[in-house]
Amino acid sequence: MWSVSTGEEIRTFTGHTDGVFSVAFSPDGQFALSGDFYGEIRLWETGLNVPPTAVLQPPVAVFTVSPSSGEAPLIVTLDAKDTYNSDGTINAYQWSSSDGQTATSRTATLTLPNAGTYAISLVVTDNDGLTGTQQETITVSEQETVTVPEPVTVPVTSGFAVLEFKGLKDFYQVGEKVVIELIETVNRDKYTRIDLWVAIKLPDNQFLYRTDIPLHEWNVSAQPHKTSVENTETSHYIFDFELPEGMGGDYTLYAAYVQEGENPVTNGLSIRSNLAIRQIVLANRKDL
Repeated sequence: MWSVSTGEEIRTFTGHTDGVFSVAFSPDGQFALSGDFYGEIRLWETGLNVPPTAVLQPPVAVFTVSPSSGEAPLIVTLDAKDTYNSDGTINAYQWSSSDGQTATSRTATLTLPNAGTYAISLVVTDNDGLTGTQQETITVSEQETVTVPEPVTVPVTSGFAVLEFKGLKDFYQVGEKVVIELIETVNRDKYTRIDLWVAIKLPDNQFLYRTDIPLHEWNVSAQPHKTSVENTETSHYIFDFELPEGMGGDYTLYAAYVQEGENPVTNGLSIRSNLAIRQIVLANRKDL
């Protein structure tokens, strides 16, 4: 028996009386089996200390989905930070959804536009080319239909609270600046507490509500823009942007002061000011 790398003879086996025509080693290299011309078979201990062959371990795909359910259109964040490989590294991430969306980074964001059940799959590949897979199911429900109430008689003294949209045009071309200012005037007594609600009706008849969160200014969930409004005479901009292509349609803006803690969508009598309403039309393409 010789070393393949050095050509050095390691050990001599004796016992066969004729030519040896075949030799096989055990997987761990500890034994050899030989056969000669006459059919005699001998088992030998090689005396080699051969380490066992390592078994490659596949990666384990693990990811989280946030949120795991909600109303359409639902934006979900996927994160595979807990994915691991015990004997190597993760070289590739491949996300896919049952509606055909894909992504290839450790984290991903998908928009699920319609109500239904979506399957989200992750396949990870390690440095040995082995793969691991995980799949999660997300349920998306229909968006709740809400209706902004019509103006009602305000049971307060005239001039108690007034809202007005300023700076609007009836029609905006693509490329124009859309600047919409809301003028607020509040002169309440110390016993009356009010919240400010601002909403916009989109061309598809869905509503978005102005929030008090700077990075997420609009939300489909009905909520006030300001709570516990103090006496004030102020103004601030609801919109200030250059109109891009693809936003065309009719938009309706609403603003009202509402009794503190009440929801004007379900209780129109809670409105404590005029209901400011303005409609604008946005062009969809430059040639309009």
